Amino acid sequence: MRLARRGRLGEVVTSWDADSPTAKGFPEVYALALAHAGRTDEARRAAGAPTPIRHDYAFDLSWGIRGLLAVAVQDPARAETAYDALLPFPDRLAAAGTAVLVLAPTAQILGDLAVYRGDPEAAVRHYRQAVDVAARAGADHWVRRATQAASALGPT
Repeated sequence: MRLARRGRLGEVVTSWDADSPTAKGFPEVYALALAHAGRTDEARRAAGAPTPIRHDYAFDLSWGIRGLLAVAVQDPARAETAYDALLPFPDRLAAAGTAVLVLAPTAQILGDLAVYRGDPEAAVRHYRQAVDVAARAGADHWVRRATQAASALGPT
């Protein structure tokens, strides 16, 4: 996930293949890496049909990955369900349990999904909230990312 934070998630597919334990055990993570490597058609196939996500310690992380994947492979149904699942939790970090593994502020992912869904006003609101969440977490790189995303949409 360190590579994901640096925008280099696509690099991990060089060490994974479709038969690897990661690809088989975490198909949406593998598909997201493929999409980041520019292999979008292959990513769509690898993602397969969405499976249920349990409401457990990895809920936010799993839905965050699904949301980012939806945008990356242009999957409106996946995007809609991810947006609805994450919407009640904009003040959280998309993380596994004790935050050993953190994807991003949930509001950042909601902003990306709102852009994909064609709702720039909601996206700006989500990105502004992501700035606050990231600042509270002391994560300057997330503050910059959310600020840039909101600025790219212009005044709304």
